[in-house]
Amino acid sequence: MHSNHLTDSYTIVDVETPNGKNNSICSIAVIHVRDREVVFSREYLVNPMADFSGVNMEIHHITPKMVETAPTFNLIWPEIEEYFTTGILLAHNARFDLSVIAKTLTYYDIPVPDMSYICTMEKAKRHFAKERFGGYGLAALCDGIEIDLADHHNAMCDTAACKAVFEWLDSMYAVDDTDIKLYRYESNHPTPSAKPSTLQKSMNLLYGILWGIGCDKVITQKEHAALYDWMEENKEYQRDVNFHDSFQMLSDVLEDGNLSPKEYERLLRLIGMHISSGHYSDTTQAMQILMGIVKGIVSDTRINAKEAAALYLWMQGHDNLKGNYPFDKIFAALTQVLEDGILDPKEEKLLFAIFEQFLNPRQTCTCGIPLSGKTCCLTGDFSRGTKADVEKHIADCGSVCIPSITREVDYLIVGGQGSEAWIYGNYGTKVKKALQMQEKGHRVQIVGEDAIYEG
Repeated sequence: MHSNHLTDSYTIVDVETPNGKNNSICSIAVIHVRDREVVFSREYLVNPMADFSGVNMEIHHITPKMVETAPTFNLIWPEIEEYFTTGILLAHNARFDLSVIAKTLTYYDIPVPDMSYICTMEKAKRHFAKERFGGYGLAALCDGIEIDLADHHNAMCDTAACKAVFEWLDSMYAVDDTDIKLYRYESNHPTPSAKPSTLQKSMNLLYGILWGIGCDKVITQKEHAALYDWMEENKEYQRDVNFHDSFQMLSDVLEDGNLSPKEYERLLRLIGMHISSGHYSDTTQAMQILMGIVKGIVSDTRINAKEAAALYLWMQGHDNLKGNYPFDKIFAALTQVLEDGILDPKEEKLLFAIFEQFLNPRQTCTCGIPLSGKTCCLTGDFSRGTKADVEKHIADCGSVCIPSITREVDYLIVGGQGSEAWIYGNYGTKVKKALQMQEKGHRVQIVGEDAIYEG
């Protein structure tokens, strides 16, 4: 290797991401070289506080279950910050890794430092044609240079391979000051990140929650829980240009633990501005709002007569929803319990059970379900791996999976991560169809994914 101060001390980094948004980290590896000796080498599993996609899990084999007890990135950053703020960073396709790190820091309100870096991919492009090794990717270079890359997309394996590629490039072409670039993150302000349909669904739900907690003209601190839950469920998008104002106002009005009538009306008007859109049909949008209303009403674990009566009037004004499960079931129950104008404890318990099934139709299983000889259907994204991984586990247990809900299905298995595609936020059309089939006496059970691994 050339005698060169640039190759005496440097830090190599690689990150793995949970999904295609590339704004969070599920694994990071850091190797620091000082005076040509490795003085720090560590790989971290990271809880990204974000959903995992099947594509990404297939690439790096990290699942939500693997990181659910791992530290979040803001807790790891103090241990590695010095390597990013002093000296030279190395990475293969460096702008990708540094961009992900910058966006993750921004999520935690941590200042993003300017970072000096050398990209081994860009260095390779400067000196030889793509045809020499068939490409500039890390795998292609390692194969051509004969560097071990036994576990590609494992963060530490890729980091070690990047170090070896860098050393080879320096020995062949000499690293100099012209290879150093400056990474400066310019976007510390709200930027679009949510799909328009995701934004619309979340705002419909929030509007419904607000309507539900205030429909009896009394808002208790217990009912604030539904608003905090909404913020927690959507915090990934809090810097989205469309979410930002709503998040800020929610934070402001909840700061003192008291949501005054004036603040409530302001919130309702602000959120109401977001609920007209062409991303969903009028029926679906109204059902999303209904789910929010129900969530708001039960947020204090009670239902009073004024809330039941207000919901009944809302449903009377939306009778175009008849025929959409569970509108008819809720409406019929309200008609029955309000007939005498009194909501007694038994009737409240009945309503609460119906509302809870609407919000969370998954059955609670304290032990594993018997799979042998059963027919299953999957929905949502799973915490223990890809759908293919879950299907293999089911097949190993002597069961079969089919793609849609039919009378033959014994279990609809709901992934622990949920899905952005679910039109009602916490479930979609498969769950809705299974609930309708249950009402007609069919055998299908709706269970969470943990039920097929426990027992």
